[in-house]
Amino acid sequence: MDRPTNQQVAQLAGQLRMLQTDLADDSDSARQKHLKDTIDRALGEVMPGEREALLKDLLLKFPAWDSHELAHGDDRSEIGLSNQDQRDLEDPAFLVQRLIGVSGSLSPEQRRGLCQQLSEAGLMEDPQQAWPEDSVERLRSTLEMEPDQPIDSKRLLDLVQMLSELTVRIDQVSWATWRNVAPRSALRRGKAINRTVSRFLSGDPQITRSQVSQELQQLRQLALSLIMALSRASEQFANDFLARLAPEHIESLVPKSVLPGHQERMYWRKYKQLTVELSDMAIEQEIKQAIAQYVQSLMIGVDHAHP
Repeated sequence: MDRPTNQQVAQLAGQLRMLQTDLADDSDSARQKHLKDTIDRALGEVMPGEREALLKDLLLKFPAWDSHELAHGDDRSEIGLSNQDQRDLEDPAFLVQRLIGVSGSLSPEQRRGLCQQLSEAGLMEDPQQAWPEDSVERLRSTLEMEPDQPIDSKRLLDLVQMLSELTVRIDQVSWATWRNVAPRSALRRGKAINRTVSRFLSGDPQITRSQVSQELQQLRQLALSLIMALSRASEQFANDFLARLAPEHIESLVPKSVLPGHQERMYWRKYKQLTVELSDMAIEQEIKQAIAQYVQSLMIGVDHAHP
């Protein structure tokens, strides 16, 4: 009587193992039915004289501890480990696959406990220990942290997410404000900062740390300049506005040759001429121009064009 090939037995055993993993959450009866159907199909593909040999080889190949449905008898405590069982239990790759197979049913607490045990056994690196030391030291220095203060990896990612949202929003608002203040300025926004940062995080070799630093520096300079300009430019506009309508300035615009009796009338006429030019749009434009000039004075080397 011919025996089935090792490949046939191994293939069937692999199918049964996959079913055990995929049907882990099903009832015993449903799981047994699927296993039986799979075995019946495999038996139907071999010659009748080979079927008994296939089943015997399968019992040696398929772990009894993995699927007691293949064992005979009701007393499962008497089921021992076959040679294949013992080999599987000593095979790290097989054990990892088994762990992956049941991982979907684990609670967050169980997952954390397993990770902790694997880490203590030296099978998992502590994420914090895997970080480059120079990067960790720069972060500690920036935040003025003590050398022995731990850095929680989950909280670090939460902080990165919050700071990223803040940076993206500042990037949008700052450049939108600048376009409104100085629409003709040569200083223009490049790509959105989140696109550059996302490529940097994904390991794009074309995006270096220096490039990200330069773009963030430009954004920081623009945002700070706009904030500082709100007070400085408004103060400058107020001084210019008052000086333009100051009595001594108006008097200087009226010719000295005007007869003394007509000077007061000429002063009033000159005042009205000056105020007619002060429309809402004109005032707004002057304020924007003052802000733009102040911002560009702080960003010398970035933009020399007038708005």
